[in-house]
Parts: sequence; C-alpha cells; structure tokens
Amino acid sequence: MLNKIMYILLICLIVSNYYASGQETIEISAAKDAMLRSVNGIGDNTNRGSYLYNIWHAGTSNQSNDIVTRSLIDFDFRQIPNGVIVTKAELYLYSDLNNNGQWSGGHTYSPLSNSSTARRIISPWTEHSVTWNNQPTTTLQNEVIVPVSTSSHQHYVLDVTSLVQDILLDTANSFGLQFKLNIETSYRKMVFASRNNATSTYHPKLIVEYMPMTTSTSSDEKFQNKIKIFPNPSAGLFEINTKNLKLSDLRFELLDLRGLKMNVGSPVHLSQSFSIGEDLIPGIYFLKISSSTESVVFRLVKTL
Repeated sequence: MLNKIMYILLICLIVSNYYASGQETIEISAAKDAMLRSVNGIGDNTNRGSYLYNIWHAGTSNQSNDIVTRSLIDFDFRQIPNGVIVTKAELYLYSDLNNNGQWSGGHTYSPLSNSSTARRIISPWTEHSVTWNNQPTTTLQNEVIVPVSTSSHQHYVLDVTSLVQDILLDTANSFGLQFKLNIETSYRKMVFASRNNATSTYHPKLIVEYMPMTTSTSSDEKFQNKIKIFPNPSAGLFEINTKNLKLSDLRFELLDLRGLKMNVGSPVHLSQSFSIGEDLIPGIYFLKISSSTESVVFRLVKTL
C-alpha cells in the first residue's frame, strides 16, 4: 500500500511539475469566417465572407421563403508548435450587444430548441468564395454540441479540446469548424459576431492550453536511455523496447491522470520488447518501469 501511495505521489509530482514548467497558453483570433445560406432548399451562390455575423438559423423571410444558414470559422493553428498535447481548448463566441439593426434580437431558442453542433471541417474552403453550394465537408468525430440558449444575447464558451487536438494531429485535413442547427426547421437561430464585426472584442477566439507530447523522468539517464517506447502517441499499441535490460528483472505499472492503476494487459513478448495499450481509451497515461535499483516514468498518449 505504501509503495502505491508513493507511486501516486510521484505521478502527481510529475504532472504538477510538467504543468508548471511545460504548459503554455495561447489566444488565437479567427483567421477567417463565413456564413452560408440556402433558400427553399436551394443553395444560395452569394458569398458572405465579409458578413458582420456568424449565424446558423432556420426561419422564414418576409417573402415566405424558407431560409437556412450555417457558418464556418477557422483559426491559424500554425501558432501552436508541432507535437503538443492540448490539455484545454475553449472557443469564445460573442453576441453583439451593440447591434441595433438586423439580427438585433439575438438568439431564438423558445419554444423550439436552437441546440447546434460544431464539427471539424476536413476539406478546404476560401473565405471570399465559399457558398452553400461549394461548402466544405465535415466529420462527426469528436463533434461538440452547442447547448440551447438561455438568453437572447448569451455569450458562449465551448470546450473544444478534442476537436483542437484532432486538428493538430491532422493538419493536412483540418480546415476549421462548421456550425449548424441540430434541427434546421423554423424557427430557431444563433447569432454571434464575426471577425468582421466593428467591435473587435466580440470576434471569435480560441484559448488553448498545451504541453509537449512526450516526457519521461528518471534518476539514472543510462537506465532511461535503455528503454524506447514507440509510437507515442499511438492509436493502437505502444511497443516497449528494453534493449540491454532483462524483461524478467523489470516491473511495469500503468496509471491514468487520476492516479488510478490501469491494466497493463498481457504483454506480447518479442525478445527485448513487448506491446501494451490495445484496450486503453484515448487519454494520457503514465507508465512506470522499475528495476531493483532504478525506475523511470514515461508519459503515453493514446489517440483515437
């Protein structure tokens, strides 16, 4: 029991030290956004990349036309270094409290819910040429529900941690976020300031906290250097190579971020290596490898 407590304290120390010394926070403003529009089920070819608002709604015009809109927002993720773990990402969307013209009524959420969804865009789009008819494709992976509004001019802070991590892990196929109503029938809407809005403090922004992808700690660098773990991060197995060390002399323990001991599984022994992690859900884990005299802790990242 004492050894387990000491191990948990060691993991907590590693995590706290890492957060204190390795974690960074960055604020990123929207690099481009646009609104898309369809009328009576037919896509509108008008580009709205310079519009003052990001709107997703379903309603009826004065001419009794059924209108549906969606919005796209992208950020310059190149500001975040390669090979990092996103520990927290929040998207800030602001209602324009200064608007006295069109859309001044803000969100419409009663009696019909304006609950919406944010999805990762996986095909390119251009701010000043995108329309409903050439809108980019999206993926359902780690989509984020935008909850129903509680007031007409509610600002939103959305947890988009998994979405941003997906973007950073697949930058070649990530092009921002799409926003749409979950039910695109009248009458419901969400209205937020775009990056073109006159009030810059209302522009969409991301605040991202991140830290380096890998870390390890050991009191003996020679011992640490005899152990290799790859791939890390991994969507499947982690192969642990213990060259020049006898597997029979080593002990392996795996903890999650809460300090709970995880099942290492049945290692597949391949001479001086074995594999673990097939049953782990996506997340961050700490693997302690010990000999009779030394120990090392590695941080493992399991992805989707």
